[in-house]
Amino acid sequence: YTVRAKAGGAQSACDSGKKVKSVGSSLRRYGEQRLAEEIKELLTEKWADQLAQCELILVSVSKRMKSTLLGTEKEPFLPATHRIRKLPFMIGKPTFEAVQAAYLRAASVVFCEEKVADQIAARFKPAKVEEAVEAQPAPAPKVKQVEEVPEAVKYSEEEDPLFNALHVASQSDDVDAILEELENGANPEARDGKGRVPYYLCTTQAAREAFRRWRGANEDAWDWTAAQVPEGITQETEQRKKDKEKEKRKKQKEKQKVNKAKAKEEEEERLRKDE
Repeated sequence: YTVRAKAGGAQSACDSGKKVKSVGSSLRRYGEQRLAEEIKELLTEKWADQLAQCELILVSVSKRMKSTLLGTEKEPFLPATHRIRKLPFMIGKPTFEAVQAAYLRAASVVFCEEKVADQIAARFKPAKVEEAVEAQPAPAPKVKQVEEVPEAVKYSEEEDPLFNALHVASQSDDVDAILEELENGANPEARDGKGRVPYYLCTTQAAREAFRRWRGANEDAWDWTAAQVPEGITQETEQRKKDKEKEKRKKQKEKQKVNKAKAKEEEEERLRKDE
């Protein structure tokens, strides 16, 4: 229990302005303290042996929570910090399904041609330049130049062989082209060289709904969780949405009617007192 109900945000963030004294705030402060202690215990004791055997450790954490999860520079929970890599998510607040999809991808092996693999891997290889090595002392000192390692290849969608027609249609928000590609068997789970699925590239509601409507009509065609396409849109779901909105409007009208009657009673009561 660390998040402030309704107001949102952690108690520590609220305390930076002023320190609230209440039972709820005290519980949240204690909850944050216990959370930090449990994380430290997991990483430095219970999981220490397993983490020590890992070549890479993938994490996704906000700047505010980074010290809670990984420790500080002076006291890191994971001594070999060079093994830590950031795990990017396509959404701001990942759901459990998004975490599952990320785990599946990180634990999977992708088979592709060697040139494609080199192109993808090149983006993750830092360009290292070895220091110039001085020659042995001589009347005319010479410096031996070492060839620089070529810089990482800059990503280009035009040159990405994994950036297919469905990616292009999605990026263009072309509803007709999206539906045509899906009807022709295009795979909505396919990722480009940057690991993006076609649905992620959509910027308009119409384009995103095109994917959802096609999913609603073809639920068993693909793994829609891997494709990151939300619940499919069908006549049934649209009717439920309309009924929900209708019920909401009905409640709003009833509330306005009650408030109006209450205001009228209060006004009549005020007039009687004035008399």
